[in-house]
Amino acid sequence: MNRSRVALLVLAGSGVLATCPQTLLADGTVYFTGAIGIYAGGTNTYKEEYYRTDPGGQASRTFIQPSEPSDPTIPYLVMRSTASAGLRYLVASTFAQNIKIGAGSGNFNYRVEGTAAASFTVDDLVLHGPGPTIFTSARARLTGRISVGTSVNYSGYCSVQASISLAGFNNANGGFYSENTNGGNHFINGSGPLQNFNGLVEFGTIPKNLPTETPLTMTMTLSVGSSIEHYFAFSGNGSSNADFGSTLQLVVGKPVFDLPPGYTASSVQANIVDNIYIPTCRADFNHDSLVDDTDFTVFVGGYNILDCADPEMYPGCPADVNYDGFVDDADFVVFVVAYNELACS
Repeated sequence: MNRSRVALLVLAGSGVLATCPQTLLADGTVYFTGAIGIYAGGTNTYKEEYYRTDPGGQASRTFIQPSEPSDPTIPYLVMRSTASAGLRYLVASTFAQNIKIGAGSGNFNYRVEGTAAASFTVDDLVLHGPGPTIFTSARARLTGRISVGTSVNYSGYCSVQASISLAGFNNANGGFYSENTNGGNHFINGSGPLQNFNGLVEFGTIPKNLPTETPLTMTMTLSVGSSIEHYFAFSGNGSSNADFGSTLQLVVGKPVFDLPPGYTASSVQANIVDNIYIPTCRADFNHDSLVDDTDFTVFVGGYNILDCADPEMYPGCPADVNYDGFVDDADFVVFVVAYNELACS
């Protein structure tokens, strides 16, 4: 019997949704925001947006035409923006699609787009050690994927930008990555640690001399965007997808801060204990505060592939909840408890 069949037999029939407690402290702050829109000749003809500041919440805006238009000169459109933020993670995803079967009149550019951004700030970070200051940097981990494709008469754009900063210093050292198509050609642009982004990257702040035994702030920010544009008189199609639902968070299974012996770091809000970030609710892969069938699908996909190094594995290997490089029976034990017993490990 194959691995996924065993998992299905064990989990099937439980009918239980495990609610993950979000133990987020009031002193930290978060925001997540986004929008979807249509622009004709530079004029915004349709827009929906959101802005929220509740830790652990999630917001989304979606526009999907119920069916393809009967008039082939009218485009079929899909737009989506989703974002979420807690004091330990950030999520942002966007999608844009435009399909126009027939050529027609209209001497203007036509663009559909989705944007999303999220940020958190903790203010109880403390570096501990014998000296009054320490030269150090912090590291974060970004997982996700970008894809864009268009026909010859369309152009598409997709991007991600991430950063982490400490103590109010202008020491953010994330980076930027984008892919775009134009006239059937594909282009890649990037800067900083995200320059050659391939689904998973670790990056850090520029090292700074910071005080010890003093509460410091730490801010992480993630923003993504997707758009498809064309000259309205032309027919064609295109789609753009920035999927960062897996998250931006501190590095896992290794020290968060670059520190010499005798020094460490802690934050209740960010769940940093002895310079190690401890994720909460590890089986909640999409950070919606539920361990449900959506997370189950992600887990079974990873369980069937097994090796996190396999190119078919979802970026970041989220189902590897014990961070040993494999999605195996040890991860299954953690996942099934959270799924069946209303508890997050």
